[in-house]
Amino acid sequence: MDPLHPTMNHHNLTSTVERKFVQLQYLGTLTLCPGYCGRIATPDNLLSECMACPRGTRASQKNSLCEPCQDFLTPYAWMYLAFMAALPLIFHLTVIDMIFRKWRRKSYVILQLSALLEAAASAVITMAFFRKDDQFRMRFCGADRLADWYSVFHNPKPDYIHTLNCSQEVVYPLYSVVFVYYFLSLLLMLICRGVSAKWSWNGMARNALLGGLYQYPVLLAVHAGCAGLLYFIFPYVTIIAASVTSAMHCSLIKKQTLWEILKGLFSSIHSVIVVVAHWILLGFGVLAIYYKDSVVDILKIAPSVLAPLIIYLVTFRLTDPKKYYDHFE
Repeated sequence: MDPLHPTMNHHNLTSTVERKFVQLQYLGTLTLCPGYCGRIATPDNLLSECMACPRGTRASQKNSLCEPCQDFLTPYAWMYLAFMAALPLIFHLTVIDMIFRKWRRKSYVILQLSALLEAAASAVITMAFFRKDDQFRMRFCGADRLADWYSVFHNPKPDYIHTLNCSQEVVYPLYSVVFVYYFLSLLLMLICRGVSAKWSWNGMARNALLGGLYQYPVLLAVHAGCAGLLYFIFPYVTIIAASVTSAMHCSLIKKQTLWEILKGLFSSIHSVIVVVAHWILLGFGVLAIYYKDSVVDILKIAPSVLAPLIIYLVTFRLTDPKKYYDHFE
């Protein structure tokens, strides 16, 4: 008999199934499922064999029953999704900035706004797909270990010969939601920028469109293979990347004196936006590591976003290549 989907009469069968499980376990006829395998309820109030839990459920550690995900996303999980959603947006904005900023001001502004609109629309539609109530809240199964992201590598062999295939999205929906977001971002980018390029611009607009297309295979491959690793290290990746790019932005100023650097950083709207964006990214990374519910505690760590800029201003004289030319001649 086909197993019953966990969302159908699950709550009506839960108590009966758990009592049945306790009885069978007490009699020694039923054991806990190995690995990430679980059991689901059948229409006749019996339990299935150990198998992969259906999407949106996870095997309970106490009785191996596949239970629906009930926990709301934690602030850290939300930050991880924000990090993954920001990757294509940052790339889009960077490519548009490199191509259009000095070429055509109107096109530059329109394309930047288009990229922001695409990202916002993709996020809202993705949330609508995965929401569990009218407040756009998502429930997830938790992600406690790196192995939770790679259940395909943890299929058990109860008899040491045959593999029991229990591959599933243990961390639902943290894995699938990113794929949906990237697909919607790609679709909206093709629609919005394709129409805009046809109406307003010549071949230069194709560079921005093609640059955006190139990133998605890379992002999808990185997420498919490294999602679990990124989940645990993304705050540090954000801090390192923002610090390095902040130093690069300062180093592009021609005259490397304290006054000229400060003048170059804050003398134009574009440069101010870049500096503030680096501060936001740094604050985001620090907050993901030291998240506190108290506003006072958050304000205490806020000044840390200035650290990379201050370090550069203090040490740039020591890293001027001209000071070391004599040692290599």
